[in-house]
Amino acid sequence: MLVVVVVVLVAAAAESVSESAGVDAAAATVVAVEVAAAVAVFVVTFAQRRALPLGFLCGVLAGFTVFSLVHQHLQTLLSGLHVRHQTQDPVWREWERDWRAPQEDEDWGRINCTAPQMRNADDYYNLIDRHQLHCEKPVMVGGQLLPDRTYFSGEKWMCMDDRFRVEPGRCVVLSFGIGEDFSFDDDLDKRFQCNVHAFDPTIRKPTHRRSPNVMFYDIGIASYDRLHTKPKMARYMTILKLLQLENTTIDYLKLDVEGFENHFFRDVIRHAPNLLKNVKQIGVEVHVDRDASIMRQKMWAYFGYLKCYGFKVMFSEINPVTKLRFSLRNHERSCCYEVVWARERQW
Repeated sequence: MLVVVVVVLVAAAAESVSESAGVDAAAATVVAVEVAAAVAVFVVTFAQRRALPLGFLCGVLAGFTVFSLVHQHLQTLLSGLHVRHQTQDPVWREWERDWRAPQEDEDWGRINCTAPQMRNADDYYNLIDRHQLHCEKPVMVGGQLLPDRTYFSGEKWMCMDDRFRVEPGRCVVLSFGIGEDFSFDDDLDKRFQCNVHAFDPTIRKPTHRRSPNVMFYDIGIASYDRLHTKPKMARYMTILKLLQLENTTIDYLKLDVEGFENHFFRDVIRHAPNLLKNVKQIGVEVHVDRDASIMRQKMWAYFGYLKCYGFKVMFSEINPVTKLRFSLRNHERSCCYEVVWARERQW
């Protein structure tokens, strides 16, 4: 029993030091286990020299195992408590108190939108995790289970509640970023007969009609226009003009463009935020690497503008690819998250 207590105290001390020094959870756990293991080895050697019973040695090892399991469960529990505490703190309450839904006839370019200061990376991830809008009829659209994977890839979530009026045969979808996966676009066509405009300049396919309801364009989304050299890129406002969709209601705007969502947000928010008035739902795969603190600040500001325009987080999930994950401020994070915003109104 004394040995188990020593192991626990040594591990706890290592955790405490690492926490105060700002070491992430993974490194802290490694240090704690290594120190505890060293103590255990010392005790076993001591016991052997003193010819202590085998039961004593088994007790030491069992105690060490129990401690490891308890440590992991406590770390998970405390992590969850930390997230819940962050999402209920004064920053969120102040933002909710000062928020008001914009008017349809209001010039969104004149909205004075100032998001609260992002104190640390936790605020950014907690904002993604904090679902502010509930959906009664969520639908997974597209996605495929590849032979070498244990998770779906390419799927997007869409809310089919009556308030969004996603009408089969009349719905319009803009889908930026295809890769080799048209499952989202094809699914919208087969299940809802939506008119889908799909875009991707990287897959070496010319502009063509894929099906009666799905049109593919060899163009990518950016904050600039470059239509005469490859890869062809265009601003959101330019694409709407080319397709004559400036005044058309967009049921779903998908952005899975490997970081170019930053271009989209920057350009539209700065120069043409009123174009978002016609968008019901926005599904984005957000990309921010572990050490990209400046990009996190930018995306935080863009999320703030979306909130000022009346968009709220309805779905979000971490990317399932484990190799893309990392530890940051004692939490497991990823470079990539799927996030869906929707405007809280009756369409």
